[in-house]
Amino acid sequence: MGWNSAGFEIGNVLDRRAYPTARLKRTGPPPTGIAVDDPAGALPSPARTRAVQFYIEVGANQRSTRSAGPFQGPAIVDRVVTVSDPIAANDNFCLFPGYSDARVEESLVATTVAVSWPTWFERLAIQGADFGVNTRGIWNSVGLTQKVNWDMPVKGIVPLTNWFLTMTVAQIGGVAGAAWAGYIVVLEGVSREALALYAG
Repeated sequence: MGWNSAGFEIGNVLDRRAYPTARLKRTGPPPTGIAVDDPAGALPSPARTRAVQFYIEVGANQRSTRSAGPFQGPAIVDRVVTVSDPIAANDNFCLFPGYSDARVEESLVATTVAVSWPTWFERLAIQGADFGVNTRGIWNSVGLTQKVNWDMPVKGIVPLTNWFLTMTVAQIGGVAGAAWAGYIVVLEGVSREALALYAG
């Protein structure tokens, strides 16, 4: 095996409990440290997994935003799991999570107010129709009154600095309120070595 066995035979020659029993010129045990060519020794430190729950309500032509954090970058947003709960059949509303350098807290703001922070989901106009803020995010389309579940793997959203998670719900038109609930899974403090492997 190539290890230096000098003195290994001494000390358990008379100890019958030792296994394997001592024999002349037996090689010694492997070193306690990780071998240089052991791939386990090169693994980066693990990231911290955090699941952020939320529940947000809005009314007609309103937007509300909640923030969580801060999170330590670099980070990867792993997935978004939500359920939309429209109250009226003519609700046209959406959830668009994103991130910002500072905490964002809004309550029942007009949807005409511009969003100043990055969001993760952008959609093109559908069949030529542009629903303003509803071209962002996950959309519960017009006419649906039942709860709609979404489980979306995001992956690859990587803010490199410390940041805040933003969760925004907006409704265009309609006469009744609507709500979104769910959670977002974040891997924070991802080492740059792991990030390089993840990004390829």
